[in-house]
Order: sequence, then C-alpha cells, then structure tokens
Amino acid sequence: MLLQSDIQPPSTWAGKATDSTKAPASEKLMMYTTSIIASSAIGYNALGTSFSMRSDLHTKLSLIGKDTFDFAKKGGKIMISHKWMEEPPQMEDRNQLTK
Repeated sequence: MLLQSDIQPPSTWAGKATDSTKAPASEKLMMYTTSIIASSAIGYNALGTSFSMRSDLHTKLSLIGKDTFDFAKKGGKIMISHKWMEEPPQMEDRNQLTK
C-alpha cells in the first residue's frame, strides 16, 4: 500500500541488501571485530559454565570453548601474517640470554 502511494516503507533494523560487490568495511576492521567477538564468546562461555547448575553441560560447553579458542587463534594468526596485529609477547629464550 505504501509503495503504491510512492511512500518508501521504513527499513528493517538490519538494513537493506544491495547488489554492491565492494566490502562495506575494510578486511582489517572485519577481522578485528570477529576477533573481539570470538574473545568475548570464550569469556561468556566460561561464565555460563561456572554458573550452570546442570552437570551434563560442562563437558559440552568446554568443547565449544575449545572450538571457539581454535577459531580465535586462527584469526589471530591471520592478523599477524597480514601485519594487522603485533605478535603477542613471548617468553625470553633463557639459553640465549646466558650466552
């Protein structure tokens, strides 16, 4: 009815799909956002596990947490390989320091 009256209906909260082939944000920003979400998911999963009263969920949530960690780790390696993130600090090589 609105379109017949040349009135544009309000857009949904998710926006509208376009036929554009250009990314809406840089790959660096999208990768960083995915990394933040994965890191948050690990924390929320741990919090949910600690407050869960059901003993059967702990194992399943631990496996989900492991998979999420593996996903976040791969994302971190991608960001390091593209020089979008510094390599995390490493422990000193004690043998090399004593020489």
